[in-house]
Amino acid sequence: MTASSSGGTRLLWPELPPEIRRALEARLGAAVVEAVSRPGGFSPGLASSLRLADGRRVFVKAVSPERNPDTPDLH
Repeated sequence: MTASSSGGTRLLWPELPPEIRRALEARLGAAVVEAVSRPGGFSPGLASSLRLADGRRVFVKAVSPERNPDTPDLH
């Protein structure tokens, strides 16, 4: 798995808690094999394009009150 970032405050896929990554992969029905962080935007959470083991690609955002207490309410 690879991840890249623009050097900003974005959270990277490997930095998500393992239980969140496992739950997302279970919901998607496939393992994440590549994660590319998407720069820009205003929330300091995860914003990544994921490539799954079955070839699908998805875009995922994740936020938390620990990184910004206002962001979860905005989403």
